[in-house]
Amino acid sequence: SASHGEAFYSGLDAQPVDLGTLKRAAFFGVPDDRADLRARYWKLTLGLLPVDKTRWEETLKGRRADFHAFYAEFAKDLERPKAFPASMSVSEWRVQQRRKQKAAAERETERVHKQETETFRQCVEQLARHKMYGYGG
Repeated sequence: SASHGEAFYSGLDAQPVDLGTLKRAAFFGVPDDRADLRARYWKLTLGLLPVDKTRWEETLKGRRADFHAFYAEFAKDLERPKAFPASMSVSEWRVQQRRKQKAAAERETERVHKQETETFRQCVEQLARHKMYGYGG
C-alpha cells in the first residue's frame, strides 16, 4: 500500500535513519519497486550500516576492504595446499596429484593380484597333496 511504502521510505529517509519506523514498516514487507532497499534494510537492522547516513560510505569501504582481505587470505588457503611447491602452478599440482593417485591405485591392484595369485597357488598345492595321498578321488 502507499502508506506502507511511505512509512518505509520515511524511516529510511530520516537522518539518522529511524530504525523503529523502518522495522515496523518492513514487517509488512520491503517495497518491491527498489531491490537495493532490501539489502540496505538488512544491513541497517543487523548493524552492518550505522543509522548515521554520513558514515555509510566510509563504513561500506571498510567492510569491502575487510571482505577483500578475508577473501584473499581464504582463497590463498584454498589454492595452495600446505605441501604445495611455490614453483608449481595449481593445474600442474593437480596433474601431479592425479598421477600419484593413479600410481597408488595401480600399486594396490598389483598387491591384490599378488595376494590372489598366492592364495590360488596354495589351493592348488593343497589339492595336489590331497590327490597325492589319495584323499581326492
